[in-house]
Amino acid sequence: MPQLAPPTREALPVGPDTPAGQFRRLRAPRWLARRRLWLGLGATVLVVGGLVLWSSARQRATQAKALATYTEQARLGSLPGVVTASGQLEAFRRVNVSPKRQGLLVKLFVEEGNSVVAGQPLALMDSGDLRDRIEELQALVRSSQQQMLRSRHELDRNEGLYRLKAISLNDYERIRNTYRVDLETVRAAQNRLDQRLIELNELTVRAPFSGVITARYADPGAFVTPTTTASATAGATSSSV
Repeated sequence: MPQLAPPTREALPVGPDTPAGQFRRLRAPRWLARRRLWLGLGATVLVVGGLVLWSSARQRATQAKALATYTEQARLGSLPGVVTASGQLEAFRRVNVSPKRQGLLVKLFVEEGNSVVAGQPLALMDSGDLRDRIEELQALVRSSQQQMLRSRHELDRNEGLYRLKAISLNDYERIRNTYRVDLETVRAAQNRLDQRLIELNELTVRAPFSGVITARYADPGAFVTPTTTASATAGATSSSV
């Protein structure tokens, strides 16, 4: 009996339901399986990354929307509004003003709450007989000046005579000494007059610095004195203005 040769690979029927087709599917190339695996992993990563980015963006948008009510763009300018607070106002410098010389207070030029500048008159003291003494000294200065002018003319006239040897040296020295005495008398009288004028100016009590009048310790007619205590103690009402 003749033997049949086994069918070759090409002669076997191939189909999806045949054993050969199933065998081919089982023996699919490994690179194709790996490619499918990486594609699946990549798709998964993209989906997860997209979800994370979407969630983060949504969270930032929610936070920005929540903070928008409480934020404001910084800009240069003045802020409107009034700040109300309680406290105690204290002076940077404080002094009780007193006259340089004791006497009666004649007039006050300011009241409590008035603003003053340095050197502004605050009060006027009684001058007493100071003005009379000033007038006497002014008359003495004028008289001394007239006497000094006569002595000067006498000296000028005798200086020429002395050069002509018409008078002796002793007579010339006597006349010159008389002029020098009269000149010193004028200077002394003028110095005394200047001192009295300073006293007259000091009768006006002036502000030592700019500020606000906070209290008044004396009224016109009161007797005030220049004491050190009055310059530092608010209770020295008997000596401060």
